[in-house]
Amino acid sequence: AAMPLGCGVPVLNGPAAPIVGSTVCYALFSNSGLVTNSGAGTTTVKGDVGTNFGTTAGYEPANVNGTIHSVPDASTQTAEDDLLAFDSYFGGLVTDIELLYPAAFGDGLVLTPHTYIMNGTTTLTGTVTLNAQDNPNAIFVIKVNGPFSTIASAKVLLINGALAKNVFWKVTGAVDISTLSEFKGTIVSNAAINFGAGSVLEGRALTTNGAVNTNSVTVAVTDGCASLPVSWIYFNGKDVQGNVKLEWATASETNNNFFVIERSNDGAKFEILSKIAAKGTSTVESKYSFTDVQPYDVNYYRVSQTDFNGKKDYFRTITVRTGFVTGFRVTHYVGENNISVQVAGAQAGSASLELYSITGQKIVAQKIALTKEKTIYKIQKPSQKGTYVLYISKQGKKLYAGKVVL
Repeated sequence: AAMPLGCGVPVLNGPAAPIVGSTVCYALFSNSGLVTNSGAGTTTVKGDVGTNFGTTAGYEPANVNGTIHSVPDASTQTAEDDLLAFDSYFGGLVTDIELLYPAAFGDGLVLTPHTYIMNGTTTLTGTVTLNAQDNPNAIFVIKVNGPFSTIASAKVLLINGALAKNVFWKVTGAVDISTLSEFKGTIVSNAAINFGAGSVLEGRALTTNGAVNTNSVTVAVTDGCASLPVSWIYFNGKDVQGNVKLEWATASETNNNFFVIERSNDGAKFEILSKIAAKGTSTVESKYSFTDVQPYDVNYYRVSQTDFNGKKDYFRTITVRTGFVTGFRVTHYVGENNISVQVAGAQAGSASLELYSITGQKIVAQKIALTKEKTIYKIQKPSQKGTYVLYISKQGKKLYAGKVVL
């Protein structure tokens, strides 16, 4: 509850709301880093999960009420563009109030709708309460110039009409939401975002430059993402005597016109293979299939649906290997001075072994000779700690992509 404002006291609206764009449907997203769920526990997500660089891994479709974009696609490219515009919004905001003790942020603090700033490393030490003063349209913006973290079991509380969809946290440094914390609002960071076990986010975690990591957490996007016309169950592919059989299923469909199957040999440029008629509107499980009779050695497939008004949504991208790469195996380990990469099961021929930073900068590139036998290659270990992506490519086709953490 709150004390009445009294006659003549103005209603606080806070700053103008930002244009979230297509990021409105993403619960977890990175422009330039891996998005990974680690640990043995279950992470539950309402909303899309993806990255426009590298891979998204560790999220079970059964626990994600949305689309898992396992590799970059048209949706993640649009989200990257929109996130950059979203991020620039904060730079034009005039600060109303500076909070002078960022290292002790919280501890029962109550904030009304304004644009706040904290200059320096900031830690949420207990609870912070956002009071909308009975104005459901009130906007809260909290800017942090530096890293932001919470202690265990920290809480963001919303009272008197405050809504998580109207709360925005702009952080220039890394974000670490500690175990069992309950966080509200959309986080826009310029570095890595990490969620500890048991933490809960009502909002979004979006970063322009860094990885996103979760471990046994619950994330739910706030209102704004329109309900999808298709409830997907799975999209799988397998090698059947040199052909690739693709199978997918939906739990329900609303005004769904058709599906489109696309293929790529590098995960970036896709070609349309087929358009398959959909059920229109259905409330029972529907199964579909398509066979690619001229696949590449390594194939990236993605499926989308288009409803009757022309709106198109992608589900996910999968990788299917055929022919000589069915037994292709790659492992790596980090030594004191080198990264050793063990490769086996490949058709003989020349290939390229490359290491990229999480921001897309090529660090190492060297030619290697693939064979069916087990072979170990060594590349120089970067001096800077962080997350890197290891690629093996042959004749312009990516045979392998894996994360390396130093």
